Amino acid sequence: MAAGARAGALFKSGAALEALARAQIFVFDKTGTLTEGRMKLVQMVVLQGSEAEARALAAGIERYSEHPIAQAIARSWDGPTPEVSQIQAVRGHGVVGVLADGRQVWVGNRRLLGSLGVTLPLEVERRLQAMEQQGLTTAVLGSNQQPIALLGVADTPRPEAAQAIAKLKRQGARVIMLTGDRKAVAEHIAAQVGISEVYAELLPEDKLEHIQQLRQEGTVVMVGDGLNDAPALNAADVGVSMAAGADVSLESADLVLMKNDLNRLVGARQLARATARTVYFNLSFALGVIVVVGAFALAGQVPLPLGVVAHEGGTVFVVLVGLRLLAHRLDS
Repeated sequence: MAAGARAGALFKSGAALEALARAQIFVFDKTGTLTEGRMKLVQMVVLQGSEAEARALAAGIERYSEHPIAQAIARSWDGPTPEVSQIQAVRGHGVVGVLADGRQVWVGNRRLLGSLGVTLPLEVERRLQAMEQQGLTTAVLGSNQQPIALLGVADTPRPEAAQAIAKLKRQGARVIMLTGDRKAVAEHIAAQVGISEVYAELLPEDKLEHIQQLRQEGTVVMVGDGLNDAPALNAADVGVSMAAGADVSLESADLVLMKNDLNRLVGARQLARATARTVYFNLSFALGVIVVVGAFALAGQVPLPLGVVAHEGGTVFVVLVGLRLLAHRLDS
């Protein structure tokens, strides 16, 4: 655990280290985990009013949210914003608020539209699908039952993501993506990082259900950083969070990658396996010494001083073998 902490992988317990050593199923969230999370609003289709009005309204709704998509929308406008009250973040859906004149305003995905009873006109739906086919994460801005604008947010995979996924696969791990994003967007990112097993458009409870099912097949590691990942992180055998993740995810995780580098996860797994091998070797060696010396002692072949030296010497040897792990590096 000390070696991991020095290298940027903070284990919260020895149990997490043991579980990581035997883990074969690695599950990743997309936004902020496989991607950099520094999303940008790159496209806006205005359906009502002006673009400036739409950007200001969207920023006014999203400015209090910690979600990377919300932050990207809020950063896209640096002017004054309308006052929005009663803001409510609906996990896996979007954000809803109320303007000073009493109108309900919202930004969210299709699930939010369904819960609000909003139906997009056919032409608007086509435009939204065209944006998604470009690999954009989309959201709809609206007031009451009327859509105002379509928002397209882009993110890019972490530079080390594809390399880390490839290393895990070479080590025999099964790699899965679970995300609440649209299927087209999820598959676009998954193809870039080398993940073939993708489950998209999931709510937090859906992610939790998937983790519970996967645990029946083996030891599961869940890697995430958002508010929506906390239940899944808690349910997994090992929950892993990026240091830049939301506070609730950091609290839920068993392992925190302090340098936001997925290669540290690969190194942490190698460290966990090395630790397990060391523990098995030390136990075998210590018990072997006791059995051999005990057997000879019963036969009267081992003087007491020699027995003491053999026992204590074995203890010192076991400690030294364990201390070798302090030199383990996580950047390989």
